[in-house]
This record gives sequence, C-alpha cells and structure tokens, in this order.
Amino acid sequence: MACVVNAALLAWCLQALCRFREKRKRFTFEKKVRYQSRQRLATQRPRVRGQFVRQQPETEAETVADPVSTEAESRVAEKTKGSSSK
Repeated sequence: MACVVNAALLAWCLQALCRFREKRKRFTFEKKVRYQSRQRLATQRPRVRGQFVRQQPETEAETVADPVSTEAESRVAEKTKGSSSK
C-alpha cells in the first residue's frame, strides 16, 4: 500500500515540476509599460537620484538648488548670532 501512495505522489510531483518548467519558459523579464499615460506623467515629473520630488515655487527652488551654500550660510549666521550675544 505504501508503494502505491509513494508512486502516486511521485507522479504528481513530476507533473507539477513539468508544469513549472513549462511556465518558466513563458516568463518575460523585459520591462513592459501597461499604461502609456502613467509612463508619460512619470517621465515629466522631476527626479532627484531617481526618486520623484515635489515641485517647488521659483523662489524656493533657487535656494533648494544649492543646499551646500544654504548650510554654509546658516552656519555663518549662527556664529554671528552667538558672537554678538556674548
């Protein structure tokens, strides 16, 4: 009785493995765009290092464009505040 069950189980496993191998042949790994409208919007949105970012008004965009200079300016401002209050 045990041999019959094992044989049936083995046959079922082999069929499942064959089905998987057939499906694997049909897999597609290439990028496929499903919605052209979403693709169009995504290409228009601004990105920083590949991630979407919010659009800022023109006045803020100038200051955000160079974050290094704004950090340096804020350090200088802190030092001048600290030295004037002493």
